[in-house]
Amino acid sequence: MNGRYLHTERTIPSYNIALEHALHHLSVTDTKTPILRFWKNNRAVIVGRVQNIFDEVNLQYCEQQRIEVLRRISGGGTVYHDLGNLNSSLILPISKFPTEKNVQAFSRFCTEMMRDTLLNLGLDTIRIEAGTNLFFHDRKISGSAGHLRSGWFLHHATLLFNTNLEMLNQSILARDSYPKDTKRSRYFPTTNLTQISQTQWMEGFRETCETTFDIEFILDDISKREDQYALKLRDELYLDNNWIVHGKRKLIKPD
Repeated sequence: MNGRYLHTERTIPSYNIALEHALHHLSVTDTKTPILRFWKNNRAVIVGRVQNIFDEVNLQYCEQQRIEVLRRISGGGTVYHDLGNLNSSLILPISKFPTEKNVQAFSRFCTEMMRDTLLNLGLDTIRIEAGTNLFFHDRKISGSAGHLRSGWFLHHATLLFNTNLEMLNQSILARDSYPKDTKRSRYFPTTNLTQISQTQWMEGFRETCETTFDIEFILDDISKREDQYALKLRDELYLDNNWIVHGKRKLIKPD
């Protein structure tokens, strides 16, 4: 089976999370093709689907520092992005997963693949915490979340290489490792992963995905339809204040 390997260059946060949504949707309705994508964002804070933005984000600081604040389609906790953070997205039919058929099991399996890739690249003491967080020497280097749609699963994850950790900590309000409210983000000390290059990570994770799922991911470009749908989602959903602040979603179909 063949899949698509995408390494997109745009770093506009609102476009990138809209593009991810578009790729996932059109994988279900149109292309029927697995996708592995690597991408980066300019400075942004992105909250989970059901989180309270006022509990999660230092809005005054973000405004002062010109950090874009957005909401994504998947659950999980709030994350900080900048050009020192490399994001990965994996879009697959759930038939490819040798696990129970639920979001938690799919997310855990993908996180285990990330851990195994880092171990194979020579790193030690990589461990998983709370199912979807990766730690290196007891500091967080990655968080991930997932979204299931019509039998296709989207898994996306961060990996910190050269992120501004001061801005990360100032822009996100989480300070409790075990919050009573399960919707609140958990706090963990973070660190950058300087022992390997981003190229090593991309090549290693691509190989892990190909071996695990028996898929050859072939380099490809975003189609015109995918780009147009992403722009529509960006303008009509992801930049909409009702979505960003209140999580009130509009159902927007591709043209």
